[in-house]
Amino acid sequence: MRYFYCHPGIWSPFHKPTGVKAKYAFIRLSIEEKSLLEGLSTPIELVYGTINRLHLLKSSTVLHVKNAAGTDIALSVKRFSTCQHRIIEDGGMAFLPPSETSAEVIPDSAQGKIVVDMTVGQLYKYGEFLGKFGLVDSPVTLIIENGIIADICGGNMADELKAKLFVLGKSCRTLVELGHGLSKMTPTGLIGVDESIIDSCHFGFGDSTLCGVHLDCVINRPTISQR
Repeated sequence: MRYFYCHPGIWSPFHKPTGVKAKYAFIRLSIEEKSLLEGLSTPIELVYGTINRLHLLKSSTVLHVKNAAGTDIALSVKRFSTCQHRIIEDGGMAFLPPSETSAEVIPDSAQGKIVVDMTVGQLYKYGEFLGKFGLVDSPVTLIIENGIIADICGGNMADELKAKLFVLGKSCRTLVELGHGLSKMTPTGLIGVDESIIDSCHFGFGDSTLCGVHLDCVINRPTISQR
């Protein structure tokens, strides 16, 4: 019989602890059990098939994102990247359940509309909670001009989002990220789960290091094509 000793410790994700040679994984502490089990059950070939497809898109070329709800936006991005979601070698790390692959949006490049038919993320500025949002009560339409939200329309959630976001400054409305989920999970209204759903993509607004805000909005079943 072989015995293994695991020394408990706390360290931040994506930083390999000194002296650790074992394979290890980081599990998001905030994720509920149902979402965790759903995400961990996602076939690995589906996860990496999605990653490989998006990583083949060329940097700086124009992408077109559409969905059945009415999303129709053109934008240019840098190359997609993702953290590791499976352990290949000793000392390797996996971040579980599989989360997202994402790309930085080139400034001023985005033009069109995003119809959010799944989730509007929780709104914070420098850690101060400003709005819960969550699963949309009716589609929230974001009009994007030169990479910035120019208008928001829809139902009550759209009105609340516009009222709270437009007082924060233009930099908080700037489109900075295009991401695609990697796990088969049920929508919850929590952005950390919903932006990780493999049948969704999300748009991130605001660079949190510069303006204190990063707001993610998730759409269902997108098609992403390269012009």
